[in-house]
Amino acid sequence: DLPAHPRSERRRRGHDFQATIERVVAHALANRPGLVIHGGDVFDRPDPRDALVDDAFRPLFALAEAGIEVVVLAGNHERGTLPRPLFSAHPRIHVVDAPTCLRLTIDGLSVAVGAFPYVRKVRDVFQAQVAATGLLTTPADVRILGVHHCVEGATVGSPPGADFVFRHNDDVIQGAEIPSGIAALLSGHIHRHQVLTHDLRGRPLAAPMLYAGSVERTSFAEAAETKGFLELDFAPGEHGGHLAAHRFVPLPTRPMVQAVLKGAHPRAEAAAVIGRHVNDTDLASYLMYPKVFRDYAEHRRLYSDVSLLPTSPFFYGLRDREEIGVDIDKGKTLIIRQTGRSDTVDEEGKVKVFFELNGQPRTVRVPKAGLAGSGRSRPKAEEGNAAHVGAPMPGAVVTVAVKAGQKVKKGDPLLSIEAMKMETMLTAERDASVLSVHVKPGDSVNAKDLLIELS
Repeated sequence: DLPAHPRSERRRRGHDFQATIERVVAHALANRPGLVIHGGDVFDRPDPRDALVDDAFRPLFALAEAGIEVVVLAGNHERGTLPRPLFSAHPRIHVVDAPTCLRLTIDGLSVAVGAFPYVRKVRDVFQAQVAATGLLTTPADVRILGVHHCVEGATVGSPPGADFVFRHNDDVIQGAEIPSGIAALLSGHIHRHQVLTHDLRGRPLAAPMLYAGSVERTSFAEAAETKGFLELDFAPGEHGGHLAAHRFVPLPTRPMVQAVLKGAHPRAEAAAVIGRHVNDTDLASYLMYPKVFRDYAEHRRLYSDVSLLPTSPFFYGLRDREEIGVDIDKGKTLIIRQTGRSDTVDEEGKVKVFFELNGQPRTVRVPKAGLAGSGRSRPKAEEGNAAHVGAPMPGAVVTVAVKAGQKVKKGDPLLSIEAMKMETMLTAERDASVLSVHVKPGDSVNAKDLLIELS
């Protein structure tokens, strides 16, 4: 089971997987087996790019060119097909994307490999899928059944002793249904190497069930697992032969280390800096680059998540009449079109920029590049500070109903702002005293400008 380029939010490890695949191929070329069976999950996603498909199949081509038959089970992340079929076109590479039975001659023995690709709710259709392969009615010295599924009694999980055991749900092959007349059942899908010989009731299986497991560790749940591949020896017989021996060949894998960071709760410190929940990427950034992370957090507090903006508008702004789309969420796109700007600079050194947001006209005041105003920018209300009353939107102050030192009760009017010909009244959210008032009627304000401070 050789997944290439697993997806991760952390450092990509595709070269680790490619290196272990190359080691398997080198071992096979040195020992010349008659058959190599690939357990599936060839790629890290259902629809990989062409270059990745080429990388994954190149080692398999080396085996085929050396005269070794290669069977690839189609189980690409719970998909029953493999993309880009031309990449796997070779007379000795057999991609199983439908129930089939391959008849091969290996070392003078007739070998039948019956297999079917990943299917959902396999418990209900397992026997029908096996019958559709034709394996059990095919005369052969050795019969092998290949799948890409979970089998009753298989385990995954971490740490040791806290395993999840696959039992009786719809996507699990039941041990009692493994047919006789085969030498072994082989499967990919599960990353842990294991050999099953009995079902969960202790009854012997009709044939041994073997998982080679993945060739690399794909997550920290597998940190303690040894990775490798299986060498199998089969002996001929009247009823599909039997598994004479199996050897697990370990591979060198990238070590995984979990470190406990000692200190004054760094996650809580980072959360206090950015004022929101801290994910693992935020925490790592804070620990490695604390000053840069603080600057980034302050920038995001003032301007929200600007990473959604295209690079050119972020650095240089929109050109006259330029229109862009900004995806703020799945299925939610803002269409922004710059329509003009004023030539008049106000006392704060700002000019008006006119734009359309999803077709609706908007205006914003921005500092004119290279020009400092005679006044100063207004302070911003601190997010989460209950004593700060900030402007909810850009607009003009119409009325101010309070003054410094005045006591107010919850619901009392504080001031009103006009924006887009609509007047909005701001009221006290709690009983308090007014410490200071930063605006007067007629003042223009931007969103989040500090208007009033309360006790």
